[in-house]
Amino acid sequence: MKKTVYAMAAILLSLVGFTACSEDDDEKDVFDDVTTELTDDVIFSFSYDNATMFETATVEISLLKKENSTQSFTAPKDITFPIVVDETSTAVEGTHFEFDGEKALTVAKGASKGTLKLKLLQKEEGKDVIVLKIQKPQNDTDRFFLGNNESVTIKIAGETIEVLKGTWSNCTWDNKAYYEMTYDITIFPQVSVEDQISISDQGIEVKLKSDLKNYFVGNSSLQYVGEKEFRFTDNFYIKRNVAVFILDNINANFSATSSTIKDSRVGFTVIKDENNEEVLEMFIYSYEPTEFLVEDYEAMKDIATEDEPAMFGYPLRYHFKRVQ
Repeated sequence: MKKTVYAMAAILLSLVGFTACSEDDDEKDVFDDVTTELTDDVIFSFSYDNATMFETATVEISLLKKENSTQSFTAPKDITFPIVVDETSTAVEGTHFEFDGEKALTVAKGASKGTLKLKLLQKEEGKDVIVLKIQKPQNDTDRFFLGNNESVTIKIAGETIEVLKGTWSNCTWDNKAYYEMTYDITIFPQVSVEDQISISDQGIEVKLKSDLKNYFVGNSSLQYVGEKEFRFTDNFYIKRNVAVFILDNINANFSATSSTIKDSRVGFTVIKDENNEEVLEMFIYSYEPTEFLVEDYEAMKDIATEDEPAMFGYPLRYHFKRVQ
């Protein structure tokens, strides 16, 4: 009988010990995750220094290794960077805009970037600029060094169509150099400084002299879809919040000899150039080429979606200057 009691006691003790060890192990895992110390010096910076807000705006932080600033730094734990609204802002938090969630940028464990979203509350003339500054995290402060973009300036554009309205001309192909590195661009659509488009509540009116007329085959209505974020393939650190519209008079083949007329998505936004003049930036990414980028299209078409057509990763980006 005593042997049985001793055996049962031993089993109970072993179970208690096992449970205690398991609890200790769990606590140790959590503790280690919270107190993980950085062993590398890190450069932190906004990924870009300006953005446009229609209904929303998104800003991004990037982490780089200080010893080699061309390499991304992978966060060993969640790292949170406080954000402050700079006194140079003319827009007022809570009146003109608000943060969608925490007023901070968090880079998740295993990532090298983090994003923060802002929402438009109302646009007021003269109070349409938001300037955000990024600060060091509370822990490991001696490991963090500020990069090129300490602040980001967000221009509140407001209702999308109002920003885009007007006549735009003097077209240039903005990401031409990117395609030129890999492809024979002589077979790509060419543009002309005489190309002109006008945007109004009635839609888009085109007066085109170049190959753009093989895509925009006539005037089109504009159906607003929403905002979409584009990351530049020619400069991965640049992103744009772009207003996407469905146009109804588009030749998806972008060709003078082949025609597939269908509703297609085109992105627009307005930026400022080095002379502080307005530029209409247009993203053509919903196309089915038959004369250029054909192999790339064939490789991507089976995984295409309505929101991200086959050529989403191959956008053609054009700039127009405001005429009126």
